Amino acid sequence: MHRYFSVGEAFGSGTDPPFSPLVMTLIRSRLRVAASVASLACIALAPRVAAAQVVQPLQAVGALCAVKGSADQPPAASAAVYRLTSECLGELRSALNAGAFGRALEIYFGDSYNPALANWVVYVRADGSVKQGVIQKGVVTDLLRGQKYIYTSAFFEAVPTNPADSISPALELSRRSVNFQKEQFTTVLVNAFGAGKIPAFDAGATVMDLDRQMSLRLVSDDPRSPLWAGSARVEIGENTDVQLALAANGRQRLPGTLTRLYTTLNNAKATRWDLGLGIATAFGSGSTTVDGSGTEHVSSSFKANVYLTSYLNILPARLPRLRHSWSLVGGTNIANGALLDDLLTGVAVGRVVGDAGIMMGVLWESRKRESVDPITHANRTQDYRQPRFFIGFDLRA
Repeated sequence: MHRYFSVGEAFGSGTDPPFSPLVMTLIRSRLRVAASVASLACIALAPRVAAAQVVQPLQAVGALCAVKGSADQPPAASAAVYRLTSECLGELRSALNAGAFGRALEIYFGDSYNPALANWVVYVRADGSVKQGVIQKGVVTDLLRGQKYIYTSAFFEAVPTNPADSISPALELSRRSVNFQKEQFTTVLVNAFGAGKIPAFDAGATVMDLDRQMSLRLVSDDPRSPLWAGSARVEIGENTDVQLALAANGRQRLPGTLTRLYTTLNNAKATRWDLGLGIATAFGSGSTTVDGSGTEHVSSSFKANVYLTSYLNILPARLPRLRHSWSLVGGTNIANGALLDDLLTGVAVGRVVGDAGIMMGVLWESRKRESVDPITHANRTQDYRQPRFFIGFDLRA
């Protein structure tokens, strides 16, 4: 005897009409097919899930090589500070010894490391030997451009010691502006007038000298292979040669025979575009005009004017080390004649005599050509530009 099941019985209600045995058979067969498809899908996806579980940690190298500080030594708020495992400590030492400072900072700071920031990295071994360099965007260099700050990251295998007492390990970080190039005359004028102030021609450095403390902390979790590290940020000015120094704090002393560590770097102006004013004289055939009586007048072959100029620096200056900049120049007259009457294009060399540079090239002078129409016999005027050679001086902002 067959028992009939209704939809209502299956879901807690007996009000729906019952299914026949044939319908129940079809439902069971469809359920078996669905279960088989689900099983095959799980088998196919299982290797991919396992692979994702393996690949994902490998992509987070900084996270693998960084065990964050415990509750009694939390990470700093401005930059994550890590305790390193023995494996990652060995990788950090290898990177520092090889001069791969970018890789070393990536291991130490993890995801908070930004390669675009300038870093002075110092590695002092237990015997007092030193490996150091300034790195930015993966390149070791002492030439920076348009940077407001530089970071100092120091790594010591032997902490600076004090035979007399147990002062907490710290270093004295110093910054000195050893050479500075003041702003050009036109730059001071533009900045002052733009801000509605009286121009102030100050020859002093924009960033004064600085001495500050930089604390060191133990970042190795293996006391048999200690490594101490510290980091700090200092401001630097543009168009300045900056000297950074690290020394022991107070009565402490550095490992070996070291007394102080130095580096000198240059931070030049950032822009490749400049604005300026130029005075130029053009040479060549003068323009011809006809007065009302039909008399022709030829203007002088020499023409002087004042120009508003802009520069694309192909080889920018690197003040104060390299004063000259080699540039393409373009401009228009702003004194005699209407604006855009004279257009100049050429090359320029900045700061040849004091703040003044030299420019030369072609001046495109606007002229009018008068003629008589052969059919209507009416006078007509045609505008054209006459090229003339020019040479002049400029002051850049």
